[in-house]
Amino acid sequence: KKDQLYIAREESDMNVSEAIRTRRSLGKSIPDAVPQEWIEQILEAGTWAPNHKLTEPWKFFVMQGEGRDVLGNALGDIQVAGGDDTSEEVVAAARESGRTKAYRAPLVIGVAVEPSTDPKVIELEEYGAVFA
Repeated sequence: KKDQLYIAREESDMNVSEAIRTRRSLGKSIPDAVPQEWIEQILEAGTWAPNHKLTEPWKFFVMQGEGRDVLGNALGDIQVAGGDDTSEEVVAAARESGRTKAYRAPLVIGVAVEPSTDPKVIELEEYGAVFA
């Protein structure tokens, strides 16, 4: 049994290592709806990040359909704020660009930090848990 456990653990470590080495962001997605089961698995996996004092400081936001409008508007506002040209044409193009980014995928999962108010908890560790 000990040998089997070691082999299983070794294979698992290799799979994780391979996944990390071969991971790529392509910036492209397919328009197919994401099954609810997959969404739940992704969110559940996210809750396994280590966190000091078990504060679980993360908040997940699942955005689909028109729910991506808020994200698109925020991305557009960020693009406008970062630009020097405030002409109507440029501002409208920047806003549309942000909106388009929010709609590149059929689903966007956002993650935010809600740090613990416990004075014994180090706030930076809360952010680190969410980064993980």
